[in-house]
Amino acid sequence: MMATWYFTPNSISFLVQAVLCVSIMAYMAYLTLRFWQRKTTVNSTLLLVGFFFGLTGFAISSFLNVSLNPFLRLYAVSLQMPMLALAVVFLLQFAYYFPSLSPRHRWESRITLGLSLVYMLSESLFGVYRLNLLAHQEVRWRPAVLDAALAACSAWLLIILFRQTIRLSNEHKLRRWYMALLHPCGRMAYAVRNFGLIFTCFMGLSVVEIALGTKWLPKEIRDVTLSLIPLVAIAAFTLTYLNALPETTSFMVRLISVTLVTVLAIIGVVGWLIAPAFLDRLSAEPLAQPPRSLRFSPNAQGGYDIQPVTVAYQADLGTPINVFPEDTYEIGLNFPFLFYGQSYDTLFINYNGTISMGEPLWVQQTLFYYGSVPGILSLLTYFETDPNNDASGVFIRHDPDKLVVTWHQ
Repeated sequence: MMATWYFTPNSISFLVQAVLCVSIMAYMAYLTLRFWQRKTTVNSTLLLVGFFFGLTGFAISSFLNVSLNPFLRLYAVSLQMPMLALAVVFLLQFAYYFPSLSPRHRWESRITLGLSLVYMLSESLFGVYRLNLLAHQEVRWRPAVLDAALAACSAWLLIILFRQTIRLSNEHKLRRWYMALLHPCGRMAYAVRNFGLIFTCFMGLSVVEIALGTKWLPKEIRDVTLSLIPLVAIAAFTLTYLNALPETTSFMVRLISVTLVTVLAIIGVVGWLIAPAFLDRLSAEPLAQPPRSLRFSPNAQGGYDIQPVTVAYQADLGTPINVFPEDTYEIGLNFPFLFYGQSYDTLFINYNGTISMGEPLWVQQTLFYYGSVPGILSLLTYFETDPNNDASGVFIRHDPDKLVVTWHQ
């Protein structure tokens, strides 16, 4: 019986991020109400409420993604990017309106708002589409164009912030653009420049992922980094904004903020430090030790009886077939093959270590309760072959009364 929840170090990291975002969102809402009662401009603070609302939704859906079982988590995956897109919409407008909107960029901000809303609508519609597909046990990946749109929004955000820094700095003292960025004049220009640096740190997380893929960094450093950097960056962004407000932030608010972030950071990191010691003690026990395997025999109840049997693996693997990633090989049988009471005379041999009946079986069709296509999921894994080794690949041995398929890596 598969468990519903898996409380892992990764889920703890997203949970503490969600707690921090909820806390900041509540405080920003309180500030907005207080500014409104005093008839003070609340545009930037109100935009931050929307930003942290979207960021909270993203953190919660990310927590559910890594905490629920592999099937139920797909519901949360469908909500992740729409919530992040909502946060991006508010954040782009915040970059324009903090501390005030430049009259020369008024129409530009409206165009940016329209385009970002189109992006958010696209993410939302695709999220609804994915949820609808789950009802039919199908899964779809996000198209690359949506990733490109998110990257474009992130790059444009930095351009807005650094351009705003130059404008605000030049209001105090006219300088070259690079000097205005390095040493901005005025509290507001300094704050906006810091916003740009903080969001640049988020982009640095992609560098960490690349370094992990090239084995430059140990996985433990990557895990701790992904746990700490978002927490510290969110807290730094909030404190920078509060320090830039005309109204002085009390010492108690700053103390509580630093204490909260410190406690959440410790909670987020401790899981990564403790879990590896326990995982090292676990060992995967195979269902049958070689040279024994498992036999599935049809029974009267319409299912299969499973029993261990001794198998003599043959050196002759048969004929190699050309099956490539995202590809399948159709083969006709010399005999009728009964599978759960239904007879098939054609099988599809798939690259991912599966055999399906009636139609090919793609990886995406197996992610939600293993899909609706009948098949034998013997391996269901990413299969790597060695092009320099003739013994590596997919082989079939077709006898008059049986078919043997071998994935030899």
